[in-house]
Amino acid sequence: MALAVVALAACKKAPEPPPEAPLPPPVPASERPPQKIVEIEPNDFQRAQAVPERCVIEGTFEPERRRVPDDDWYRVAPGPGRTLSLRIEMNVAPPDAGSAEAALEVLDRDRNRLLRTRVVAGQPALIPAVVCAEACFVRASSADRASYTLSILGAAPRPDHEIEPNDRLIDATPLQPGARMQGTYGSPEDEDWYRIEVKDPKPGQFLRVELSGVAGVRAEMEVRGLDGVLLETVRGGAVGEGISIRDLALVRETEEADAGVTAVDGGVAQADGGVDGGVAAAGAVDAGVGALDAGAGGPDVDGGGAIGSPPAPDASAFAAPGLPDAGAIATLAPDAGSPDAGSSDAGSPDGGVVGAAPAPHGFVFVVRSGLYPGPRSRMRGADPRLPYTLFAALESGPDDLEIEPNDDAAHATPMGSGTRSGYLAPAGDADFYRIRTDQPMILRAEVSGLERADVEMQVLAASRAGGKPTLLARANEGGVREGEVIPALWIPAGDTYIAILGAARQLEGKSVRDAEDRDHLYKLTASLFPDDGTWEREPNDDPVRTTEVTLPAAIKGYIWPRRDRDCFRFHVPAGSGTLTTRVFPARGMDLQLRLWEIHGKRADVIGTADAVRGEGEEAMVAVPVREGDYAVEVSSPRNKDASPSEQYEVQIRLDGPGLPQ
Repeated sequence: MALAVVALAACKKAPEPPPEAPLPPPVPASERPPQKIVEIEPNDFQRAQAVPERCVIEGTFEPERRRVPDDDWYRVAPGPGRTLSLRIEMNVAPPDAGSAEAALEVLDRDRNRLLRTRVVAGQPALIPAVVCAEACFVRASSADRASYTLSILGAAPRPDHEIEPNDRLIDATPLQPGARMQGTYGSPEDEDWYRIEVKDPKPGQFLRVELSGVAGVRAEMEVRGLDGVLLETVRGGAVGEGISIRDLALVRETEEADAGVTAVDGGVAQADGGVDGGVAAAGAVDAGVGALDAGAGGPDVDGGGAIGSPPAPDASAFAAPGLPDAGAIATLAPDAGSPDAGSSDAGSPDGGVVGAAPAPHGFVFVVRSGLYPGPRSRMRGADPRLPYTLFAALESGPDDLEIEPNDDAAHATPMGSGTRSGYLAPAGDADFYRIRTDQPMILRAEVSGLERADVEMQVLAASRAGGKPTLLARANEGGVREGEVIPALWIPAGDTYIAILGAARQLEGKSVRDAEDRDHLYKLTASLFPDDGTWEREPNDDPVRTTEVTLPAAIKGYIWPRRDRDCFRFHVPAGSGTLTTRVFPARGMDLQLRLWEIHGKRADVIGTADAVRGEGEEAMVAVPVREGDYAVEVSSPRNKDASPSEQYEVQIRLDGPGLPQ
């Protein structure tokens, strides 16, 4: 029995040894500690010292002759097919007496310069990321005797970080929609170019672009086409603030808009969107006199919608009472040769021809440090240790969305009778819209208010001499969350521009236009009506320079803005008898009449009518007149009443034998 037990125990297998612990994964090259290297002379142009891709070098500048710099060359060789991003930092120790300066350069494998920066003793210089493809050179140079420490840290390039050089169109860093990209202002003169492309964008799609702020830097960004053509330059509102471009259109309109609007030609002179700068204001209607103080305290819009949304208007909100109906609105013929909206008759390739791929859509963004006032002069800030973030998202908007960039007349968004939506962003934004007509028209324009900005609306006429557009009218009656209206403005044939911009306000004794609302859309509504003589022609505040009318006349108009007065000039021939004038006021408005006799450039009041207090007809009946020029003025007593929606009608006729009535 004992022998059997011993034999059974001997048949059992010996226990297996425990498995060996797995080897730790190799440390990524980017996490390996840098090697400490000592400079070895000679290491000049032809005998560059080979160094590992992660190292810290201790070296000295020992120029042999005065003002002849000592050059120390170092070669980093990742190897065939490998590309590294090098973080290079250099610190020059201050000498015992005086100061020292050095130059730090990075060159590619063929010794073409990629980057150069200046180093001052005691102030470390940093290059956050520069490309090193297969091999590259780092050159340190100085004509001063000093020691230095040079740190070279190589790592795999990160897709969400810029890598130098990217200061040219050909070297632009690719930017993907929805992805964030970090970069730095390496020096005051540094420029970072980014290229974003969207394949087959849909109408109404746009890019929302955000650039974060950096302390000590006033952000500046150029928006260029994919071919590098400059479209606009956007600047941060102040040092340390970022930039937001709300809607960069990816598909620009080439067809005609309604009411005979064609695509912008680009040859119109630029209008300044600043504080009335660069815009001729001959005879302009100013709806904003004294209205700046009303900016911050404007009342809420009375409506059932959300705060900042315009109330739901009835038909009279966008079409004045008594105006012609929709059938009377002029539809202008398209220019000869313009594409038909529904036709595509350019032919198609036959079976053996391959059609060309659609052209890409996108933009190039150039980020750089902008000028701002310094202690002695204007300066640019930079700090390579503080990164910025650039972000571009693909979004969709309403069908009538503005086409950015449209900050000047040359890039104005086309429109006709209808609506356009837009964002007043970034700070100081101005949006231009172009209306093209074949004959003089009457324009009614209305823009809704914004939750966070006081808007102003301007109407400008294109200059025939190729200069800057001429200001025809300005509306700035309301404040924040209040809209603006220009009820009836005569516009000439050709191009007319509507500009939407932030109202000017006083900050530290300066007039600035820095309004911005990147979260809410405004709605611009334009209506065009034939100039058939039945409507006033603004600007008509001056009895001497106003447009002449033919008697008998029945003319409709608006007293708007406050302090508005409408003058109608006419000529009285010899033997005309007497003059009768009547005004039928709008609902709830108190109006008055004045009769002016014009003597060259001077005019004298020879009659008034203000008998009714409040709403009611005013008349001057059978006023004796002699041959000459006269004008009838319609206004509100003491400028107490005004309305952009309630119209009046004034009738002027001569009474006498044989005269038309």
